[in-house]
This record gives sequence, structure tokens and C-alpha cells, in this order.
Amino acid sequence: MKKTSDSGSARKNKHSPYPFLPRPVKLSEQSWDESVLPLVSVSCLAYMHAPFIREAIEGFLMQETTFRVEIIIHDDASTDSTAEIIKEYGKKHPRLFTCFFQTENTYSHPEKTALRKPFKDAKQGKYVAVCEGDDYWTDPLKLQKQFVFLEENPEYSFCVGGFMRLYDDTKQQISRLSQIKENDTGKSGYTFSLPEMQRTWLTQPLTAMYRRALLKQFDLSKYKHTRDVHLFYHLAKTGKAFYFTEYFGVHRFHPGGVHSMQGKKKTAQNAYLVYNELYKANRDTFTRRKLLFTITGIVKRTLFWKPGGARLTKIPGLVLKALFLIRPASDFHLFLRSSKPVHTKT
Repeated sequence: MKKTSDSGSARKNKHSPYPFLPRPVKLSEQSWDESVLPLVSVSCLAYMHAPFIREAIEGFLMQETTFRVEIIIHDDASTDSTAEIIKEYGKKHPRLFTCFFQTENTYSHPEKTALRKPFKDAKQGKYVAVCEGDDYWTDPLKLQKQFVFLEENPEYSFCVGGFMRLYDDTKQQISRLSQIKENDTGKSGYTFSLPEMQRTWLTQPLTAMYRRALLKQFDLSKYKHTRDVHLFYHLAKTGKAFYFTEYFGVHRFHPGGVHSMQGKKKTAQNAYLVYNELYKANRDTFTRRKLLFTITGIVKRTLFWKPGGARLTKIPGLVLKALFLIRPASDFHLFLRSSKPVHTKT
């Protein structure tokens, strides 16, 4: 393997066939032999992200690791300069980047899965780290920390962490660090599973790293309304999950964001479609209660004339469905209160 900038040559760990550097080095300063496979694949979806994509890519390049990383970017037929910016970085770092450029937007396309298959299949890493083109990482050791954790703890399917939410119009930043339980002894975070995921939202994709091999254990293409929740739900069913109680990056809210600024009514409608579909396919406690909570939220907003409600004519049907979903009497608490995330601010 070629030497990296003042990093020394790579060496093989006696427990791994992959070569490692003696210390973490920026991705932009690494140089690997073509025969060395990447251990982590960075997966980035971009669409109309010209004002933001440079910050996302620079967040990738500043990552310091002891192992090879690949960066896979999919531009979904942007009509601004997003594709040109991606090509600029790809030309400068051809061994780091693999880029796909759609000629037709795939987001709502009936053949979305097939059209995005080359992007999905291009990933070679043992692990996948996710970051969309309008978000960015701030911790230069994010990939290194998560890789080391998953390598040392094979019973874990994925890990996530805290982040800052940035409102692009006002530049206000809000902490999104969920400390719902004490950290595990001797670790910088805590273990969680589906019951905690039912209680609060912990799985912001820009903070995630997961084992790619686990994707063979479930088929997301069977879902019509696929979202990140489908992925993390199935990953959590295959093993443990870990939450780092530290900040890994910034999630940007801006008018062009696919989900960020879509409004409470649309958010509620999408949540119903997602959890209704998940419940029909899996029919377990997690999906049943998430659907019950979603329906309850829509009914409450409608009856109290809050944004995100439904037409009054739909309320009786939703109430009947909610009553059907109730199993133990304790489920009635979902009618009486809202489950809100617990966050600490720094």
C-alpha cells in the first residue's frame, strides 16, 4: 500500500485481513492500493443541494480514520449545480468517490427501487454511514468511533448519536441529544432497542452507522412508503443498538428539504402511512403501538383544531381503528398523553 501523508504505512491487524494505519488520518490525505477494500461506505443522497453539498462533502473528507473509506453519492436529477459540485470533488478524489447521476428524479417514481439499485449495490464496506447532501458531520472522528464500537461489539446492529438541528432561515441551532437513560458502564453512550424507539425518536440517519450484511435479512422493497424508520426498525430486530451521547453533526431544516419543512399535516399523514404499512407487514408490539400513537395524535389535533389534523368525517374511522389496536389496558395511556423525546441542551 502507498504511504499516506506523514501517516506511515498501513499494517494488518492480526485479527483482520484489512490493513490499518497506525493512527487516524484525514480521508483527503489517505492513499490506498486499489486491492484494499473499504471498511466503511459513506452513503449520500443529494437533490437540489447546491447551497449545502460542499459542507456535506467537506464533512466526509475531514473524517480521520485508520481504515479505508469510500464515498458513494447519488444525485437525484438536480436541476441546480449540485451535480457539477459533486463531479468537481469526484475528479479531485477519484479513488474516494463513486458518483451516480440520475436523469429523472426517483423520489416518487414507481420504479424507484430499481433505479436506485446501482447506488445501493455499489457499496462495498462492512459498515454503512449515512448523511444526506443538506446535512453535515462536525466530529472528525465520527466514523472512527462508530467503527471501533461495532468491531468490538458484534452483537450490535447499528449505532447513532446526538446532533444539532439548524434552521437555515434564522440560523438558530437546537440541541437534539437524547439522554433517556444512563450511559452504559465504561461507555460514552447507552444501549437501546425497540421499546426505547417506541418511546422516543433516537435514529437520526446522519448520525448512523450500521452493518451492511444485515440488509440481507430483510426486504425493504416490499414497502410502498419506505422511510428511514423501516431500516432502523428492521435493524433493531436483528440485534442491539447503541446511542452515543455526543454530537456527530448538523441536521439542516430548510424550505427545500424533503421532510424538514413539509408541515405538520403532511408529517402526520406520512407517519400514518408509514406505521400502518409497517403494522400490516409485521403486527408486533412496536408497530402496533406506533400506529396507535400516530392515530391518537391525528385525532387530538383535529378535535382541538391544531395543525396536522384530519377531516372531521375521518375521525370515527380512526377512533375505531385505534380501539381495535388497543391490547392491554395500559395502551389507553396513549389516548391521554403524548410521548415526547427527552433532550438535554448544552
